[in-house]
Amino acid sequence: EKLDALCKKTYKEQIIWFLNAFWHKFEADAERLWKFNEKCKELDLEKHEEGCSLDEMSAHRFLEIFKETMTVREMRNKLRSSGAIGEGRVPTVPITH
Repeated sequence: EKLDALCKKTYKEQIIWFLNAFWHKFEADAERLWKFNEKCKELDLEKHEEGCSLDEMSAHRFLEIFKETMTVREMRNKLRSSGAIGEGRVPTVPITH
């Protein structure tokens, strides 16, 4: 329930929430995480800065841009293992995952 609410926040709000919660572990990555926000807004062709998740193709483009390329199967398995998606097709991927 709380994770669902978090995933409905905008990209910016998700990054801010994450950094507030895990600053002690990810302080050194703050600039990179902010770049994630900027890139998600750019890749989200429908909602831009008001968006909260990328479609599967845009999620793959996001990973490629940040040199973390995965196959379709690898990404889906990773999302399933984190609880982000169930079985079946990937509807959208929130930045929080």
